[in-house]
Amino acid sequence: MQTLTLVGQVVTAGDLTVDVFLKGVRLFQFKYDICKLGKPCPLAVGDFEATVVQNVPSFAFQGTYTVRQINITC
Repeated sequence: MQTLTLVGQVVTAGDLTVDVFLKGVRLFQFKYDICKLGKPCPLAVGDFEATVVQNVPSFAFQGTYTVRQINITC
């Protein structure tokens, strides 16, 4: 789990985007509504923790996948 710190303003809406890589190549991108990841919006300034579980499609290559970017857009 990664803890994100919301700085500067209350979050009333937004998306959490997770990019998944295999050997340095981005294969998947998953987008989640930040207001549906645990605490409902508005989210106060401070630490925000959420657990996201996403199954990789069955047609995906075998190997170790890496999450390299987590972006929040409000």
